[in-house]
Amino acid sequence: MTVLDTISADEMADVLSSCGFSPELRTAGDGTPVILYEVLGHTTQVLFNGYSDGRARSIQFRVRFADTVPLEVLNSLNEEKLYVKYYAQSDGRTVVELDCPLRGGVTLGHVQYVASLWENAIEKLFETK
Repeated sequence: MTVLDTISADEMADVLSSCGFSPELRTAGDGTPVILYEVLGHTTQVLFNGYSDGRARSIQFRVRFADTVPLEVLNSLNEEKLYVKYYAQSDGRTVVELDCPLRGGVTLGHVQYVASLWENAIEKLFETK
């Protein structure tokens, strides 16, 4: 069993592919990689934090929606979902984020599990809208 305390963009893309997604690797303006892939018809970003020498110390799943979700719904989801953040930006857009720190070591299976939590978090948002 392989334990990771950092992850490369290629490794993360492989994890997403193994979960049935079609990840697209891009580069952000600051040179860090960004993975884009569709979850229930919505483009998710995977951001790489603490990025150095081609590897990240944590990853973040993130999606922004143009439509507004009532704050009561977002607050209810935040109470229900332990690892996910649902919030409204000042422009009214809804944002959903899920962080996956790797410090201390995690298995690839854990990263796959977090990807499944992410998909569930997006499903839950649309069940409650």
